[in-house]
Amino acid sequence: MLAKIHQTPPKPPLPTPHPPPVDLPEWRYHAVHWPTLAAGYTHLILFSAEPLASGALSGLDRLPAEDLLAEARAATRAAGSKLLVCFGGNGRSAGFSAMTRSKTARGRFVKAAVALVRSSGLDGVDLNWEYPGFAFGTGYREAEVAKDWAGLARLARELRAALPAAHALTLAYYPDGRQEQLLLSHGLPDSLDLMHAMAYDANEAGGHSTLELAERAMDGAARAGLPLHKITLGLPFYGRDRSKGDWTTFEDIVQQAHPLDPARDSFLLPDGRTTAFNGRATIAAKTRSALARGLGGVMVWEAGQDCRLVAVRRGDTTHAVTCPEGERSSLLVAVREAARGGAKSGDSEEL
Repeated sequence: MLAKIHQTPPKPPLPTPHPPPVDLPEWRYHAVHWPTLAAGYTHLILFSAEPLASGALSGLDRLPAEDLLAEARAATRAAGSKLLVCFGGNGRSAGFSAMTRSKTARGRFVKAAVALVRSSGLDGVDLNWEYPGFAFGTGYREAEVAKDWAGLARLARELRAALPAAHALTLAYYPDGRQEQLLLSHGLPDSLDLMHAMAYDANEAGGHSTLELAERAMDGAARAGLPLHKITLGLPFYGRDRSKGDWTTFEDIVQQAHPLDPARDSFLLPDGRTTAFNGRATIAAKTRSALARGLGGVMVWEAGQDCRLVAVRRGDTTHAVTCPEGERSSLLVAVREAARGGAKSGDSEEL
């Protein structure tokens, strides 16, 4: 499973349990234990470079330095997982619209992206345009929706044709009910291996990424007719302040709230703010639900926000273990155990 809601169809057989794909942003590279991540995920997505309107690549300095990239490649090869590069993300998507509308710019981007994948020894590309035809603060720009989505579909087809057949092409989307329909109507599933439903950061009373939001996201994918085996359900490894929206990593929460009840999904921070997050029981419940519905799995934003199970030494700096109870504190372990048929409650001994 992987990184980012109907009539219920006949229940499919459970897929073979496997670990998820995840995003890993550049500010985490020095503190992660690459073998642990590679063994825990099917796709490890390096976040992120971005396209310029011209089709040229920007932000390549955000990718790991060669020594860390070599560690990541070695770890993913040993684990049989894939190492992808992401283009885009919130604040890094401005170039997509103009680039995808120009055949020349798309061609330049595809050529440069494929060259980067080959020269860096990567296994594919993840696209994270936030969001086609949409502007934060104003919503959908109706005059632009069709043009942006048509351009995205062309880009996906051209990337798929240019990438080696064994390489992955994935895409993140926001599960608002409309994007699912746009994905299908523009034929994007035909070009993509996985589509990641970013079912978090909602403005809801119960928290930014409730179990109910996850169920709506999965219902929306099914109702739109998307191929569920290509859908991954996004899981947040962070909490959101209910008043201001500020985020806090699960790593910080699990240390400050120790001993943390696995069924707990909110925490009063030392400064008096309340952060809503997904505890181990909720993460496990979402994972089980995704598999039971026949989804391709789950996606995590983002891997470095989990507590650290293995100390990492880089030069003179040691990044200590931060999981207070080892694997019993880790969200990643909760995902893996749920995928293997673990506990159906908050029982931390089985997660």
